[in-house]
Amino acid sequence: MREKRRYQRLPTRGFMDCAVDFSLNDRRYTNIPVLSLSAGGAYIAIETDRDNLTKGDRLCGIRFSIEILNGMLMDGIIVHKMSLGEVGGCGIEFCDVPTLTRESLDTFVHHKLKEFGLD
Repeated sequence: MREKRRYQRLPTRGFMDCAVDFSLNDRRYTNIPVLSLSAGGAYIAIETDRDNLTKGDRLCGIRFSIEILNGMLMDGIIVHKMSLGEVGGCGIEFCDVPTLTRESLDTFVHHKLKEFGLD
C-alpha cells in the first residue's frame, strides 16, 4: 500500500549519509543523523528524552551536511517523537520554507529515489 503523503519521502538510512545541524534553546546540535527526508520534513535520530526534546519545539537554523543542500537554511517543528528501540528520534516538519527551497528539496528527493531504485 502506498503512503498518502504530500511529498515523497527518501529513506536515507542504508543509502546515503545525511546529517543536520540545528539550534534549540541556545544549544547547538551537530551531525545529527537524518533517517528520512522529504520537502516537508525529516526524521532525525536523536535521544529525545536525554536531550529534552518535546513535541512543538522549534529547531532553528537547520542545515544539511549534503553539499547540494548545504546552502538551505530552515526551521522546523517537532511533530512527533519516538524513544523506543534502535531508531528513536523525532519527526520534524519544516516551516516558513521559501517555495523555491521546498521545490529544490523535492527535486533532490525525487532524483535520489530514482538513483537508488526506490521510485
